[in-house]
Amino acid sequence: MTEIEYIILYKDVKNACVRIISSTKVGLTVPLNYTQDKIAALLAQKQSWIDKKLILMAQREEAAAIYPDIFPLLGENYKVIFQNGLLNSVRFDSQKLHLYTGIKLDTPESRAWIYKLRAQKYLKPRAYYTGFKDGFPLKKVIIRGQKHKWGTCSSRGNISLNWKLMMAPEYVVDYIIAHELMHLRYMNHGLEYKRELRKYFLRTEEAETWLKAHGNLLKMY
Repeated sequence: MTEIEYIILYKDVKNACVRIISSTKVGLTVPLNYTQDKIAALLAQKQSWIDKKLILMAQREEAAAIYPDIFPLLGENYKVIFQNGLLNSVRFDSQKLHLYTGIKLDTPESRAWIYKLRAQKYLKPRAYYTGFKDGFPLKKVIIRGQKHKWGTCSSRGNISLNWKLMMAPEYVVDYIIAHELMHLRYMNHGLEYKRELRKYFLRTEEAETWLKAHGNLLKMY
């Protein structure tokens, strides 16, 4: 069983709070006069919540882990095969699910440029095609790398898509595109927006579950 580290911070605050730092660390911020007995009582009271959040955090960390011989792309895990002759280039074999490269892909930085390049060639055309086909007032698609959002929409008719979506399954990509396109008609998250989105994209709940479990991917790059 993994040992959990508890980090306690005494501050001039009125109420104590508990937060999950990682799958092995729990942070507590408590008032200056808080006793050890009160801390123990707080942890006992929050134990069920802490256990659930630690499991969820462990799942997110596992989903965001980098394995040098695996390259996730659109829901498939490509096997990385190193070839000296390729130098700084990469080549994908979608039939064998192989990625041939002359560079090591063992850090987020070494992988990011590949995802960014693929995003320009995949996300933009897909969003334009969907938007025009279904009559959305789409003007421009922008590829970005936000740390907290998979996509955004503006009242000018522009949508932005996060290049990190290239690590998600295709149905999740299509959900984010649908999500942002629908905002061109409803600039809010009201009941009408949610109802129309679910009618338009039938796998909304499934996609939202995937995004919730893989939120760490936004921050690791």
